[in-house]
Amino acid sequence: MRVIKTNWYVLTGGPCSGKSKTLEYLSSLGYFTFPELARVLVDVEIAKGRKIEEIRKDEEEFQNKVLPMKIKLESKVDPKQIIFFDRVFLILLHISKILK
Repeated sequence: MRVIKTNWYVLTGGPCSGKSKTLEYLSSLGYFTFPELARVLVDVEIAKGRKIEEIRKDEEEFQNKVLPMKIKLESKVDPKQIIFFDRVFLILLHISKILK
């Protein structure tokens, strides 16, 4: 695996720990920020009429949908640009299992 040096920062923590508010503040200062993609996926699915219980009933399946979204996004952003990402600890754990 090739390691790429970036100027990216990851905000991680549990639910309601202030990650989104911190990203909003950083964005207001002019920094590029990206929300937690799991939240984006949930919002998209809810807009289609699905319930949260249905969307999240199989956590592994859910994370397997989120991970390709993250990979696609991160492959398109400049590693030299300062960017802040919102991440939930669970996805970091899931990624570490895949990379083993």
